[in-house]
Amino acid sequence: MQEQATKTISGLLTPLEVGDTAKFPISKALVVRVMACNLGVVSGRKYATRTDREAGIIEVTRKS
Repeated sequence: MQEQATKTISGLLTPLEVGDTAKFPISKALVVRVMACNLGVVSGRKYATRTDREAGIIEVTRKS
């Protein structure tokens, strides 16, 4: 996750291919979910999010 600290959320989600997953710290959960939703609407893509509270991460997977 250290590599992601220097990049924007949209910069990490935009290049995802179908089936790819990006992981973020759980502290960014609200921002990540909103960004995934907005990017999906604008680009016609679908993203799914999953929260792993034990690991302290939120995962975003591109579905289409």
